[in-house]
Amino acid sequence: MKVLNLISDCNKYVLSQEYPASIIDISAYLTLMDSADFARNHIAVDQAFVDLPAVYKSELSNRFYSTYISDVISSDLRGNIEFCAPILWGSLTKEDKKQIGKRFDKEIVEGDAKKIQRALTYIQIVGGMMYVSGASRKIIVEPLVNAMSESLDDWDKERSFAKQLQPFARFMPSELLPKFVEAITRTYVGYKGSSYSYARKNYYSYGAAHYIKEMFESFDSEATDCFVEVVKTDTTLRPRISEKDQLDRLRVLGNILLESEIASADAAKFLERLCDEENTEEFLTKVLPKLKKS
Repeated sequence: MKVLNLISDCNKYVLSQEYPASIIDISAYLTLMDSADFARNHIAVDQAFVDLPAVYKSELSNRFYSTYISDVISSDLRGNIEFCAPILWGSLTKEDKKQIGKRFDKEIVEGDAKKIQRALTYIQIVGGMMYVSGASRKIIVEPLVNAMSESLDDWDKERSFAKQLQPFARFMPSELLPKFVEAITRTYVGYKGSSYSYARKNYYSYGAAHYIKEMFESFDSEATDCFVEVVKTDTTLRPRISEKDQLDRLRVLGNILLESEIASADAAKFLERLCDEENTEEFLTKVLPKLKKS
């Protein structure tokens, strides 16, 4: 009877359960990734990772990070980590993600520029910027914000700095936000010019424009308030938006923020008046505050 009961229990509790997924050997898997034979199949890679025990996922995540930022790594392995790491990242716990963020913070403190750049690339690939400390973000972003501000109307530089700033737009440190919003708003609006060779009068960096629109699409209410303040008070912007084409470009940014529906009541009211094309004169003469003469 005991044997029969054992068999019954085995059928009920063991054999009836789905066979456990096989666990990959991390070292063997990395070795396979370090070759052109590794198959970049999203479903297969996801299946290899999804059923791993949490401790294995944590170990693999750290191995990916350490390998990627190392001085010696093949192009095959680098490319395969770039393919696999975001897939693994989606199944990690918040604590595992924080751990990678802390490792990146440590790289910033140690100051190896090449390793920092590789680590930053990894963080951007997996979408882990939110797990990087504010202090580290400021160290990386502040020089870019300053450079963007100082490069007004230098279209090549504006494009380069806008491209570099775009991944940080959602995670801009609060103390840098006003200058950041000011710089990209000025760049997008551009200026009125003239040319003997072309009929064009609306001058701005084409290369920077789409990056800036993407950044505005990621704005929160604090960044929106900064935009409103820039429009109200910026002495560089004010004479530029007295021209129709430049005001129209400013309205493009205003409409992006209106459509996002994240503005405070006061900011939304101002944006509505900015974007009201039928009352342009009233906006320029009555809604905008007069600027103090320097």
